[in-house]
Amino acid sequence: MPRHSLGPSGVRLFVLYAVASLIPVVMLGVLLAGQAAAQANARGLARASADARLVSQGIIAPLLGDAPLPAGLGPATPNLRHNIAAIVADRQVLRLRLRDLDANIVFTSDGSSTTEKDEAARAARGTTIAFLPTLEADNGAGGIRVAEVYAPLRAAKTDSLIGVVEMYLPYAPIAADIDAQRRAQTRTLAAGLVVLWLVGLAVTGATTRRLRRSARDNAFLAAHDPLTRLANRRELLRLAARMTARAPAALLVFDLDRFRQVNDALGHQIGDRLLDEVADRLVAAAAPGEVVARLGSNEFAMVIGAASDEQALARLTDIAALLTAPLTLDGLPVMLEYSTGYALSPEDGTDPDMLLLKAEAAMFAAKQASLGPIRHRADLDTFDAGRLRLLGELAAAIRADQLVLHYQPKISLTSGAVASIEALVRWQHPSLGLLYPDAFLPAAEQTELIEALTTWVLAEALAAMNRLDPAGWLTIAVNVSARNLSKPNFALAVLAALTKAATPCARLVVEMTETAVLTAPEVVAANLATLAAAGVTISIDDFGAGQTSLAYLARLPIGELKIDRSFVHGMSADPRTAAIVQSMIDLGHSLGYTVTAEGAETEDDVTALTVSGCDQVQGYVYARPCPESEMATFLAARTTHESWLG
Repeated sequence: MPRHSLGPSGVRLFVLYAVASLIPVVMLGVLLAGQAAAQANARGLARASADARLVSQGIIAPLLGDAPLPAGLGPATPNLRHNIAAIVADRQVLRLRLRDLDANIVFTSDGSSTTEKDEAARAARGTTIAFLPTLEADNGAGGIRVAEVYAPLRAAKTDSLIGVVEMYLPYAPIAADIDAQRRAQTRTLAAGLVVLWLVGLAVTGATTRRLRRSARDNAFLAAHDPLTRLANRRELLRLAARMTARAPAALLVFDLDRFRQVNDALGHQIGDRLLDEVADRLVAAAAPGEVVARLGSNEFAMVIGAASDEQALARLTDIAALLTAPLTLDGLPVMLEYSTGYALSPEDGTDPDMLLLKAEAAMFAAKQASLGPIRHRADLDTFDAGRLRLLGELAAAIRADQLVLHYQPKISLTSGAVASIEALVRWQHPSLGLLYPDAFLPAAEQTELIEALTTWVLAEALAAMNRLDPAGWLTIAVNVSARNLSKPNFALAVLAALTKAATPCARLVVEMTETAVLTAPEVVAANLATLAAAGVTISIDDFGAGQTSLAYLARLPIGELKIDRSFVHGMSADPRTAAIVQSMIDLGHSLGYTVTAEGAETEDDVTALTVSGCDQVQGYVYARPCPESEMATFLAARTTHESWLG
């Protein structure tokens, strides 16, 4: 997958994000800087208070006694005046006063006095007071900012309060130190915010790139096959619509023959390499603008420019030369064989869904007949244009839960109890009402849609069986098509559905027609063997209507034969038909099969089948196919635990 880049629009979005994310970072920086400035004054006052306490307790208190300051200070005055004069002369202190505990001035360094006593009174109670006024100069040249501090004066020996020191300190040196610290903090803060912003951008950029790459990858995988990187079915239809709108085109479908043998003999990794090789060869055969897609496990498609059969077949010849070229996988030569069907636009239609369905039907016919490329013909379909249109709606109907199941019981002729229930699909069409299988199943069986339909039927039937018969006495029968059985992974999908529904394998009956076993016989036999080994019962439906070799059927793990309704209806009035039914029953019993007759409509039919030794019967004489709620009522009225056992 190509490496992704942001692109012009991504760069613009990233720049916008970078600018937008910078705004709150700047606002946060301004706010923090403002808070730091406000805190600077508090730190300055705290430092001034500390300096005042140092002068008070280190210089003044040792020269005083333990008694409260008296007026005049007594014999300590000369030394005190000398020390105070020294610190005032050094401009460490601009003015200093001593007050007694009543806040009266008892000493001043410059002879000044003041009547303000509030701060001194608070300091006399043990609290240091500091603020930042402006002190007028003696020469009237303007004021200077000072730290005015009122600090408690404590006796050096007893630590008792003896007075108050009123001190005016020059604030400029303190402010200079505080400002230097604040600038350093601001630089650190700015650097930290810038680093945080850059880290945020880096993380956001990396996350955005991963998300955009993931979004592009998801968008790619939504339209492409993850193994081969080819377009998937949805993307094929989108691109096919664009191609067919511009010019005549052919839609080709290829199905690899005996692909399961490669997987079984060489392993799935080699099988994947084979699919990759096929994809590469088809891409090499495509002209610019043509589409190559993978539809399923071993099914591919192309949309090529072709206006006629001759042009389509000529291109198919060229494609065949590439596909059948010698191929070696893991040191072993592999012969690549495939079946091809195609449809032309506009001759066979212009709707891509319809073209694909027709091409798949043609491919299926080519596979059944082991022929070369076959173009879609009307005789390949067992449905008209209206039914073909229904088929185009079927995929959406499955997703929209428009399908419903009806159920018909199989009755034991020995006990009269319900032995099994068959699930029969119906389509509750929003405008056409309830549609029966013959309106859409024949067409679906020729396309990949039958897989999705069978998956839905199987899951719904198993869920309904658990609701209808929670005790687990009955079995549920589900019909599968030849196309289902020809898929190598069909048996595994069925077993996975049983596991998901928590239903024992022995409760499931898989019904198929005789002709279904002739489609890809080796793959069908392998699927049936896997299912039978797990405990699933295999039933041959409509027995007698096909032309399958009895010797071939005898080699399959069959557990039930269902006699076709055409033999059952009216057998009581036709001895020859009754004889045929009798021979079928005897044949089934000789092979160890349970024999079920379908289509019984009268009590006479039931009597004739009972006399012939048939095991089970299914038909209108007992119940028509009905919704789950009606089947629940039928079971409650007819069967009991003992009758099931009987």
